[in-house]
Amino acid sequence: MTKLTSAQVDLIEKRLEVDGARSIVLLDVGGRKDVPDHEYNANVYCLDDHGNVVWQISAPLSANPRDSFVSLRIDGKKLCADRFFGTEYVVDLDTGEALKSGWHK
Repeated sequence: MTKLTSAQVDLIEKRLEVDGARSIVLLDVGGRKDVPDHEYNANVYCLDDHGNVVWQISAPLSANPRDSFVSLRIDGKKLCADRFFGTEYVVDLDTGEALKSGWHK
């Protein structure tokens, strides 16, 4: 299994414990030109208790070319994530698949 690089670990802004064996991390990539678009727009990871990547978020492409995730929260048994330009998602905790659930300003 893969692990986050040391550069990615340095960018961890938020960590949410899901259960005793997994956590969800949000990397702070906002404004960074050195992060490729495919990583910039998928900056949420699920890690196991050994630091291995279980999944990287899979979300529909945004209308904006660089629209990173900026917030995470657990709402009951759902992971909710918001992008910089306001799109809200519900994320499957087992697969990382994100489905659009709303929008806010």
